Amino acid sequence: SHGGRTGNSVTVNGKLLDTLPVRFGERIRLRIINTANARIFGLMFDGHDPQIVALDGHPVQPHAPKDSKIILGPGQRADVIIDFTADPAKQHPIRDAYYARSAYELGPVVYAKEPLRKKPLGTPVTLPPNPLAKPDLNAPGRHEIVISGGAMGRMREATYKGQAMGIRDLVGVGKIWALNGIAAHGSVMPPMFTLKKNQTYIITMRNDTQWVHPMHFHGYAFQIRTRNGKPEPYTPWVDTVLLGPNESAEVVLVADNPGDWLYHCHILEHHAAGMSGVIRVTT
Repeated sequence: SHGGRTGNSVTVNGKLLDTLPVRFGERIRLRIINTANARIFGLMFDGHDPQIVALDGHPVQPHAPKDSKIILGPGQRADVIIDFTADPAKQHPIRDAYYARSAYELGPVVYAKEPLRKKPLGTPVTLPPNPLAKPDLNAPGRHEIVISGGAMGRMREATYKGQAMGIRDLVGVGKIWALNGIAAHGSVMPPMFTLKKNQTYIITMRNDTQWVHPMHFHGYAFQIRTRNGKPEPYTPWVDTVLLGPNESAEVVLVADNPGDWLYHCHILEHHAAGMSGVIRVTT
């Protein structure tokens, strides 16, 4: 219920990665999807410079990931363009280095003898945007979601099944996380708050825990505007945001999809232990 089960083996498309065969001068677009239930990946392609061109299926200005590390929490996706122009005589490891003390190699990039082209292609172009409603930031509504609980957290109590319960009693029923002070039960629950259709909202997500959480909103994409009060580079549109310990993010969306929509941590053990809620969008 804390870090989740990360497993002993990491597979790529259902099997252990042997090699990634390429040709010199080849450009490949990889769609990387983290389908793990708990493991966060920090992928590095040694000797290469990947360019992120889309996140969660939404185009973004092509850019190199910070520290050359493609970080994806459970449920997150990234479209990456890589020009394979490293030394073809060598093998180049693909590494997962998110957990610094337990970094490992997934498999090597291996070049064929015959190159595809001698010179690399130009800078990747920006993909056309998806048809999303444009936010009106003149007078947006505002809401806040506070994530609490877990070991080393400050949560003393939370509401469960309509009753306030201390942390010991919550642990006794398998609940150690809460959103806005409520530990979720089942799949049908009152909304945390209600949004009006076609209105623009700024939602602040605040992680008051000592753990990392990939927070996912069903039915919507939102634009990350700030992290910890600082502007987010490239202001990407996503449906999942990875929040580190004591980190906050300010996101904006247009509530144009009516219904009751699940908001939850995509580490499934966290979800099951209380970290989920519903946001209602009225017609």
